[in-house]
Amino acid sequence: VKLKKWTEEPDTDKAFEIVKRCYEKGLLFFSPVGYQSSAIKICPPLIIEEAIKEGCSVIEEAIEEIEKENH
Repeated sequence: VKLKKWTEEPDTDKAFEIVKRCYEKGLLFFSPVGYQSSAIKICPPLIIEEAIKEGCSVIEEAIEEIEKENH
């Protein structure tokens, strides 16, 4: 997840918010992982077609919503 403005610190809160919003839209994730829980782990099925496009759209929508709220 994008670093906080003007710092070198990962944005843990934003990672959790993205996962929460995706869950609310029907897309399941693991909890954020990695350094300070700032990475979003995606584990798609082995056979993916339209589902991956739909999932990426949900992620993009959640990130855009959060970015709009924070500006």
